[in-house]
Amino acid sequence: MPPAWQNLRRNRLELFPVLSLLVTNYRILLGLNSVPDINRVRRELNAGFYFVKKLLPQAARFSQKELLNNLNLILAANLKIRNGEPEIAVMELLVTSLAASHD
Repeated sequence: MPPAWQNLRRNRLELFPVLSLLVTNYRILLGLNSVPDINRVRRELNAGFYFVKKLLPQAARFSQKELLNNLNLILAANLKIRNGEPEIAVMELLVTSLAASHD
């Protein structure tokens, strides 16, 4: 198990902020993938210029289908956690699924 997951378990950190960050990143990536105009994406998603600019190179690495699929994976993980499934197990499966989807 990677050290980052061990730290999450040991420190009993909340995982909803991690999910929120993933959703934000994927929404911006999807926006940039659809419309590669930093300023327009930034305005429409109410995101900071620097944050959007840093994600621009990554947006080209994904297809729209991949980004939508990954957003669905994140939302499904959120629902599983809210329905009482073990957070760390759901997050491990999510990260594995996200990594596998971009082969």
